[in-house]
Amino acid sequence: MLATIINFSSNEARFLRHCLEEARLFSDQILIPVCDHFFDGKPENSSLLQGIYQAHPDITFLQYAWSKDNFYGRHSTHFWHNLSRLIGTYYVKSEITHILFLDVDEIVEGKRFARWLRTFPLSEYSALHLACYWYFREASYRAKKIEDTPLLTCKSALHYDALMNSEERGGTYQILEGKKLRYACKEDPLIHHYSWVRSKEECLRKVRSWGHSCERDWERHVEEEFSKPFSGRDFVHGYTFTKVEPYLKTGSYQPSNQKPDNVHYLTTRDIHKIDLELKFGA
Repeated sequence: MLATIINFSSNEARFLRHCLEEARLFSDQILIPVCDHFFDGKPENSSLLQGIYQAHPDITFLQYAWSKDNFYGRHSTHFWHNLSRLIGTYYVKSEITHILFLDVDEIVEGKRFARWLRTFPLSEYSALHLACYWYFREASYRAKKIEDTPLLTCKSALHYDALMNSEERGGTYQILEGKKLRYACKEDPLIHHYSWVRSKEECLRKVRSWGHSCERDWERHVEEEFSKPFSGRDFVHGYTFTKVEPYLKTGSYQPSNQKPDNVHYLTTRDIHKIDLELKFGA
């Protein structure tokens, strides 16, 4: 049985409806961890989040508290992304055998993925990095180079240090023991990663709070990119691109002030307990 854990914030709302539409086709459980702040400390759009939660009553959302006082003991650019996956893993049902870790801008071709799951010897592997197409600026601009960011793991192989590795999903893959495979389905990828298919404002919000925020002057790159038409190369990797028919279907949501029943609201104390339990078996 397969659980899908999807990292999400309201800045990625345009991707969520399609991501869930596809994930429902192959997932036995779907969990979406959401922090009540962006990872740079700016408060989330709480009314928009409530509207999103209401729009998907069949999905379990895990809204957890951000801490400006360093409550969790280690603030770093990667910590909050990892914490989302840690919280999601904690709430996975006991009968689940495998976990797919996605970011919400990674859209799986659900029917094809379900067929692949039925034929691939998944039980032989502790972890797989799944090949994906990568997109920039528009959903029609697809990089010629294949990436493999999405991570599919055996639940029993996971442990605390793997989930909290500084290299995020790549580090989780590296630290897990057992048989592993990179670029699974490279010949015909099953996943579309729309990492930079956003407005200028959404790109700026992304770079202010993501796990690579300290690596470059990302805001300058974003400003320069949106000051001119797309050049055919991205500023992240320098890939070249081909133009394709877009697979992505974007969506939008209406704000709400009502708190729906499909959300677990987690305090800093709750998160501390989860952290201790998964780290020490407390």
